[in-house]
Amino acid sequence: GADHMSEEDRNAATAEAKELGDSFLHIEKFANLNYLGFHKILKKHDKQLPATPCKRFYITRLHQQRWIQQDYSQLFVNLSKVHSMLRGETGLRAKGLSVVNS
Repeated sequence: GADHMSEEDRNAATAEAKELGDSFLHIEKFANLNYLGFHKILKKHDKQLPATPCKRFYITRLHQQRWIQQDYSQLFVNLSKVHSMLRGETGLRAKGLSVVNS
């Protein structure tokens, strides 16, 4: 565990965990921005061409995509646990919380 890590290893692991979290947030923001942009384009299309609406069709298909349906909250919980363990917070073990399978 983090208790047996050298200070150098702990700092490297902390930096890597932070980079992982930052990267995931960057990807999530990118996906959300693209989703919103796509939604606005479809809305404008349907407004400009009411005889050929397509928003409902594409939004329904978009909502069926795994990357839209996926709940990533557990990833953030686990990443938070990793940060807590790296900071040396021992309450996680006392409460029986696991970083891997929660």
